[in-house]
Amino acid sequence: MAKNKRKWIIIGSILLFISIVVSVLNYYTSRVYWKYDEKWILGRHRNEIIERYGEFDMSFGTDHYGYFIYNDGKVNSQRMDAGKNMYYYVVFNIDDIAIKTYVGGHPGG
Repeated sequence: MAKNKRKWIIIGSILLFISIVVSVLNYYTSRVYWKYDEKWILGRHRNEIIERYGEFDMSFGTDHYGYFIYNDGKVNSQRMDAGKNMYYYVVFNIDDIAIKTYVGGHPGG
């Protein structure tokens, strides 16, 4: 009887470990960028997002705002630059409510 109970405890522990690993992987891979939670961002007012994540690093037009996330480090020999800056963009509607998020380079370049 004790052997059977021990077996179920081991099986339960393994299943619990696997479910935790799967949940963590799903949480981070379902995001556009790991640092920003677009499930929280979408539907929020611009001021709420600024309060949580700080001021935006750049704006593009009147509805696209972005947080700098990294430089891709790819040197372009034609432009002689040190790589492309990548931003996490949040797009707002006319009422300053977030409607879309995406990762991209600096607009126009």
